[in-house]
Amino acid sequence: MKNAYTLSIFIILSLCLTPFQTTQAALVPVEKTSPPTKRLKKKVLRQNIKKAKLQVKKHKNKYRKKSYKLKQQDNYESIWVTIVLILSIYFITAITLTVLGFVFALPALWVIGITLLAIPFTIFLIGLIQSLINSHKQAKERKRKKNEEKESEI
Repeated sequence: MKNAYTLSIFIILSLCLTPFQTTQAALVPVEKTSPPTKRLKKKVLRQNIKKAKLQVKKHKNKYRKKSYKLKQQDNYESIWVTIVLILSIYFITAITLTVLGFVFALPALWVIGITLLAIPFTIFLIGLIQSLINSHKQAKERKRKKNEEKESEI
């Protein structure tokens, strides 16, 4: 009977933690590894190195300046994918702990799972309440300033 429970746990974990194809595609670069493409890549790399050396020779003063920086590509897709993965793993573990706590009648597991689920929502609510309070204070200050300006004009 114990083996059936462990098997069900492994099945649930394998269903919850299987990576999606889109995340795999975003994290793992797909490249062809046939010999002609390798030769072509090496040739292109050599040509790029030669061009870079010629450019440095032509514009030595430009490259000596500290203010000059090479243009960097702004590619934040991998950062967003990792953030989404971390958040999804966080919520999956919280939900899994809650479900396992109810299934196996272990109150510690489902209490931990529910608190893990509640933490992000409480942080969101605290931030929302703080922003509402700050906007209310700013509105009061604006009204007070307008009233002072009206009184000073009179």
